[in-house]
Amino acid sequence: MKMPLFATYIQDLKQLKCALELNYDKLLIEEPRLSLLCTRDWKDEIDYNYLEKILSYGKNSNKSLQIIFNLDIIAHQEDLLVIKPFLNKIKNMGYDGIRVQDLGIASLIKNEFPEFRLEINTYTGNDNWKSLEFLEKSLSPTLKTFVFSKEVPIDDLIDMNHRSSLENEILIHGPILLFYTKRRLIEQSDFIQEDHRGEKYYKLLLEEQKRPGEYFPFHDNPHGSFLIYPKELCLFPHLKKVLEIGLNYVLFDFRNKPLDVMKIITEHYHKYIDSIISSSEKEFDVPKALKEMESYYSQGFTEGFFLENKTDSHVNQNITERDHCLGEVIGTIKESVMAVEVMNSFNIRDELIIHTPEGKEILMNNYNLKDFNQCDIEQAHEGDMVIMNWRKGVTAKSLIFRK
Repeated sequence: MKMPLFATYIQDLKQLKCALELNYDKLLIEEPRLSLLCTRDWKDEIDYNYLEKILSYGKNSNKSLQIIFNLDIIAHQEDLLVIKPFLNKIKNMGYDGIRVQDLGIASLIKNEFPEFRLEINTYTGNDNWKSLEFLEKSLSPTLKTFVFSKEVPIDDLIDMNHRSSLENEILIHGPILLFYTKRRLIEQSDFIQEDHRGEKYYKLLLEEQKRPGEYFPFHDNPHGSFLIYPKELCLFPHLKKVLEIGLNYVLFDFRNKPLDVMKIITEHYHKYIDSIISSSEKEFDVPKALKEMESYYSQGFTEGFFLENKTDSHVNQNITERDHCLGEVIGTIKESVMAVEVMNSFNIRDELIIHTPEGKEILMNNYNLKDFNQCDIEQAHEGDMVIMNWRKGVTAKSLIFRK
């Protein structure tokens, strides 16, 4: 087993200093206009002084430190006019590379800045080897690191990493993003009082009605809206399995967390990994460390899909007629609504049947259709994103057909 390098997101100079004390090897610097979940104050222009200052401090403190800019927005055509000169500036500043999720930006970097280190974290999709193989071939030799999706289980991670020639990475501790849209669903809704409008950031806690006390954080910033799972992803109990994958990097996400939480969590991971590498893990008290870590997270921890992912598999449903599928459920709020990506047009007079990943068939009639501006519609067209009233038993990845 090899020791993976530690990577984390940095929001300000205080967090940078903390990361340096904790011996992080790679830092992901963010700027609110170009980074989806950056918590820094939104300014009228990109703060190049901050970007230069934080780079200089990091490099002067540790010459071998990798400092990467996290440019993870989904770009419109006009955004590329800003992104290209931005890339040139931070390259000249001395940043070691760029992390993106938009493949258009990745292509721009490969073609215009081929010597710049490129890293890809697509958040969703690319859950199989063929996707990774395509990215490697298309973006070589600029592409150096791929961040595996949180939805890929360990057996597939081992296989994909073994096949890959890249320096790959997974998130092992941090929030789980369930849903993202570029629309500002909170700012444009009645959730916010009129005199509070105009702010750059909003946050709601959506309570799970069947499990009182369980809250889904719902963020809204100028990039759009983000629904977060209540429990924090934590692979601490499975670190030995993580190391068996043979990854180059492990990622931590402490955005919106106090520095003392970052410090305590990181130290426990360091100590436990050290004990595994040195074959002395039996001497490490995992339950005690995990209990202390959980005390800082009111909603608790989850392993996510790391050990197994049954949700995404439609094989058992024996659905071969996907071309006739009307849509896929991409997210639900129980006893309320579900978001659907439309694949083939349908209207509110169609009687529907929903196939869930668990093999259930659920009849759907007498339903409402709304667009993402909460306006009633009668017809859903191919390529639309629509909202439908929820049905019991329907989960994400469910497929919708005409009856």
